[in-house]
Amino acid sequence: MKAALFLCLDCGPLAGGAHVALAHDRLAPLAGSVVHVGHAPPPGCRVDRHLPLGDVPQGAALAAALPVLPESGAVILYSAQALGPVAGRGAQMLERFAAEGLALISAWARRDVPGPWDHPSAGAGWLPDLSFAVADAALLRAIAARPAPFRPGAHLRWAAAGGEGAETIPALHAPAAALDNGAAALPADLLTLDPLLHDAAAIDLPAALAWLRRHDPPLAGAIAALGRTRLPPRDWAGLSGGLFIPDGTAQDLPPETEVAIFLHAYEAHDFPALYEAAARLPCRRHFYVTTGSAESAGQIGAALERADEQACIRIPAENRGRDMAALFITFRDIALSGRHDIALRLHGKRSPHLAPQVAAAFRAHLLENLAASPAHAAAIIARFQAEPRLGLVQPPAVHHGLGPLGHGWSGNRDRLLRVARELGLRGPFDTLTPLAPYGTMFWFRPAALAPLFERRWRHGEYNAEPHHLDGGLAHVQERLISYAAQSAGYAIAEVMTPQAAARAYQRLEYKHQRLAGLLASPSIVLQEAELAARRPRPFALALRAIAAAWGALARRHPRLLRRLTAPLRRLARMG
Repeated sequence: MKAALFLCLDCGPLAGGAHVALAHDRLAPLAGSVVHVGHAPPPGCRVDRHLPLGDVPQGAALAAALPVLPESGAVILYSAQALGPVAGRGAQMLERFAAEGLALISAWARRDVPGPWDHPSAGAGWLPDLSFAVADAALLRAIAARPAPFRPGAHLRWAAAGGEGAETIPALHAPAAALDNGAAALPADLLTLDPLLHDAAAIDLPAALAWLRRHDPPLAGAIAALGRTRLPPRDWAGLSGGLFIPDGTAQDLPPETEVAIFLHAYEAHDFPALYEAAARLPCRRHFYVTTGSAESAGQIGAALERADEQACIRIPAENRGRDMAALFITFRDIALSGRHDIALRLHGKRSPHLAPQVAAAFRAHLLENLAASPAHAAAIIARFQAEPRLGLVQPPAVHHGLGPLGHGWSGNRDRLLRVARELGLRGPFDTLTPLAPYGTMFWFRPAALAPLFERRWRHGEYNAEPHHLDGGLAHVQERLISYAAQSAGYAIAEVMTPQAAARAYQRLEYKHQRLAGLLASPSIVLQEAELAARRPRPFALALRAIAAAWGALARRHPRLLRRLTAPLRRLARMG
């Protein structure tokens, strides 16, 4: 059977996403003609007629299409609010529509309640969602003439492809199970709802994405592309399950596998620990090393020669910008050469501003999670090889000894937004705290960070030593890395060993228990609302203004700042 018409109602905030073009490719062959209502159709897609329309509700878009609806026959109805169809299931819906004599079959049903989080009453029934449906043309003409409310009576024969649940909307609340049960598409609400609501309702979007990666990789890729372009990196990581925990299983890499290791050891004694981590990579390695003196370069070069490693050693023109300048200036040519597809960034990470044990724990957190063992490193490399759009793999933010949770911008956001505009990076940008490779050790695809390598940074743009401060370019670049990758269309993953994940979970749970116990409700959604209500807005704005002024003083007059804070430092030493 062929439908009379494929009607794409490309309206709303998700119009133009990669999933719309995929839907065109999969649904257009099932229909005699294709009508696109809304924004410009995706390039290269078959469209027999386009009815221009801006961002309007679905009902208004359907009403605008009334003149082109046929008198009879099946019509495939699709909007950008549907993530799909799953491969082959559009045709299955069309066949079922004809075989069962239905007036309408919807990709999923919804409860007859005001919103997805309202509890249905005893008499609340199910309604078909029109985001993706096959419908009788006469029925659609009736709906289009009076688009709201659409409440089909018992006499209307209709069905949902993804099943119905006792109290839930399966495609929204249990998307992996709905896909198993034959759902033809998923609601885009999965990407637009607050991640805290996902948590409160125990929605497992990562399981649905894993299902799609196994059964329908193109759709999984289209949804991931939509998430990366529409959501801040931290929100998308939380929704999509961005944390990667290799289980230590050994795996073989192709013999031609090679990784570029960009390593910054300012002094020669920083090198052995870094080389020990890098030597765990079970593949060919090419070292690109920056160091602070000819003497250190000679010692490091001799060590690499004894180990029979390929190496290029350079001394930065100036000691400003530390590891960031060493990467983005000194080895800019190598990163842009296209010579390497996968790279690892390591550096000495001394952190002299931290207590020694805190600095050591920070460094261990980075090295362990990036290169704990040959099997751990191989799993990361294999993931890069399996996922061409994976651009960055980094450890999660360290939160023992340090306090970046909820405060990761540390006075860097305003300058970052200015630099991001200069580089042409597209947002959105996180508000509370960025998803960043704190400590600036990470795996990356050089092509993913091309926006940062292409810009010709100068050493004079970085703070002079020893004033390596928040608001300075180095700390801004640290937080720009993930946004550069996402803006370039690449995915970001976080990586941990099972042991590090267990330690981090225990610490996080303990800290959250302490905080949550002081609040009235056990619900994380209500806890956030309670805390927000307790924090007076003028007080919050005053704190932000003080932090910004302090950061500006630190950047512009670091010596004056040291004199002003000298009494506090003396008092701290006395204590």
